[in-house]
Amino acid sequence: MANYSIENELFNCYRYFMDFTNFNEQSPGYGLTLDNTTKIDSCSIAATGFMLASLVIGVEHKWINYKEALKRVIKTLENYYYNIQHFYGFFVHFVDIKTGKRFKKCEYSTIDTNLLLNGIIVADSYFNDERVHELTNSILDRIQWDALLKYYEGKLVFKMSYNELKDGDYKEKMDENWIYQWHMYAEQLTMYIVAAGSDKISEEQAKELFTGFRREKKESPNGDFVRCPTGSLFTYQFSHCWFDFNKYLDNTGFDWYHNSYLAVMDNYNFCKENYPKTLGKLGLWGVSASDGPKGYKCYGLPPYGYDEYTFTKPLEVDGTISPYSILSSINFNEKLVLKTFDKLISTYPEMIGIYGLKDALNIEKRNAWMSKRFYGIDKGATLLMLENYKSGLIWKLYTNHPYIKKAIKKLGFIKKK
Repeated sequence: MANYSIENELFNCYRYFMDFTNFNEQSPGYGLTLDNTTKIDSCSIAATGFMLASLVIGVEHKWINYKEALKRVIKTLENYYYNIQHFYGFFVHFVDIKTGKRFKKCEYSTIDTNLLLNGIIVADSYFNDERVHELTNSILDRIQWDALLKYYEGKLVFKMSYNELKDGDYKEKMDENWIYQWHMYAEQLTMYIVAAGSDKISEEQAKELFTGFRREKKESPNGDFVRCPTGSLFTYQFSHCWFDFNKYLDNTGFDWYHNSYLAVMDNYNFCKENYPKTLGKLGLWGVSASDGPKGYKCYGLPPYGYDEYTFTKPLEVDGTISPYSILSSINFNEKLVLKTFDKLISTYPEMIGIYGLKDALNIEKRNAWMSKRFYGIDKGATLLMLENYKSGLIWKLYTNHPYIKKAIKKLGFIKKK
């Protein structure tokens, strides 16, 4: 499909959220978006955050009318505020699409709640509606950010998740109900921003939290950058889907936008050097958490993360790449991404499905392996980054929301000249 374009991918990502979100007005699962296309009962609250942003994009492109999109936003927020289980305002990670109840024994997740909140903030910024404003404020005000605070290695950090069930998810390695903490750099940058917008977090705490996580450096030919222990590319992208880091330095003068650019180039160089006869030959890259030949894995670059972070066996890399992580890099290196995109679809046109590019590809074996799945958060990151590339819409709505502007001031972020 040589004529397949960025615009086609944008629409197909949008269609995922329209086709795999429960919009049945009689259902207690209204507004819940499926985690992926092969697990038809489990919804991800993070995917719902991307769905809310997709409604905004849909209106702008005239794929859905304003009135219908507004109705879906209101009913989704009402269901989340009144019905979906939460702890201190933080929602359960996965929810049953039909019942709206906690899925199995999953945890209450801070990062997935944060991604949901990001989508709520974007929708609130876009729709001029009192009910949306009321529900947004109610959901944000209910969150007890101060309950997450703890000191780790002498630094103020956020706890990561909570599970009160003795045999619940992640409890096999934890004696306490609170599970782990955010003491490393990863995909959580907007969590500090949203928390800073809350009156429950003081200006002093907001700044201390943002400087409280480790900033381990990785050497790379293009320049050293702050690395995530997993080395997974999505961790350098997800926060940038929402907040326009290209316009701000943090209060120490650090440039997180440039940091992600360096991580993208490191990912490209790694694939070029380590897979010269396959990925390198074709100029393909994009090692990130994704589907894989042996199931979903948090693929990442060495030096690999540590077991205490992953809760599983050591991380690995086997040549699997994810198109979403390539396209989600478009704002960091437009030329490289467009060149890779063209090569990918011309060489492997079968990677294009009804919802755009499939989740992952591995060409290390004689017969190329291709994922049969589409994931909500992966389609969401692609959708938002492509829209930001074309119009900057999500960045504008999110960064200019009064709640976020308040957070920027408390954090002491510096506007780039």
